[in-house]
Amino acid sequence: MQNKRIVVLVVLIVAAALLFGYLIGRSPSLTAPAVATSAKLAPKPSANSGSATRAPTKLSSAATTNAKPTTSAVGSTAPTLKDLYADLKRRADANDADAASELYRDLRRCQMQQELSRSLPNWVRNELNRDTSGDSDEQLKSHERYLESMQHEIDFVQRNAAFCDGADPGMLQQFVPSSLKAAQLGDLKALRCYLGGAISFSPGLLDHPEWLTDFKQNAASLADYGMKHGDWGVVALYGHAYQGYFSSSLFGQTVQPDPVQAYQYMKLQQIAATGDFVKKITNQTDAAATDLTPDQIAQGDAWAQDMYDRYFNGTASNELSNGVNTCGGFDED
Repeated sequence: MQNKRIVVLVVLIVAAALLFGYLIGRSPSLTAPAVATSAKLAPKPSANSGSATRAPTKLSSAATTNAKPTTSAVGSTAPTLKDLYADLKRRADANDADAASELYRDLRRCQMQQELSRSLPNWVRNELNRDTSGDSDEQLKSHERYLESMQHEIDFVQRNAAFCDGADPGMLQQFVPSSLKAAQLGDLKALRCYLGGAISFSPGLLDHPEWLTDFKQNAASLADYGMKHGDWGVVALYGHAYQGYFSSSLFGQTVQPDPVQAYQYMKLQQIAATGDFVKKITNQTDAAATDLTPDQIAQGDAWAQDMYDRYFNGTASNELSNGVNTCGGFDED
């Protein structure tokens, strides 16, 4: 078993070393670097309304560097984000929901592509140089998984290199207002990302203090919109905020911890849970109920059932079982 695993590791290490060479050639550095509008929320898009509600395209780890970008054709003459940006921005500013969603996705994709291209060389080098000769079988498994995940990320960098070429820092900083604009026009994925950390994880905040003002003015209405359109990510954000978790986050600062409200959101999750998540969320809900009065529990149960019946009926809360990455993985458009 150990010998077979070592053979697999050798293959992965050789592949990682080759891809490391690619990154070194592409990256100028081996180290990672340490205005929203008042548009009204759009009605919930219909099934035919376009990109605001369609599922993101999954980028497979087995994809090649010639994989087709979602916004352009393959080839050296394919349009890049730099080519598309001005038109998408103009249309988004005119409240074109499809353009706003596309701009949000493309800026996010290139922001992540450039960040990974700067940071991956160090990560790969450190892992390749690590002495695994004394590792246990479990440690070797972990090493395998890490190398595989890095190769997946390098694939993403390669796939998107041409599309993101020429995207300057000023353009990429527009990710924050673009996520707000797309959210205001009904894109639930952009809404979840904006509320969950788009500002915190994007460079440029010191140069754009108005982003904080925009967040403070829009967070409540966007969260309400997300709840009324059945978004479980917003449920998670509210649940954590009322439990007092992540209190330093921007969304966590929009509400005060409240054990009654926290119970309500856990109960909502419990109603919609299936499979393995049932036991976990039931235990959490029961624990939260121990500090409440019977009347508070009854009111919380009624609120949760009403919210489920009105906005979440037919959906499962299971995506919350392992937490929610509010902006999605790097391989989602």
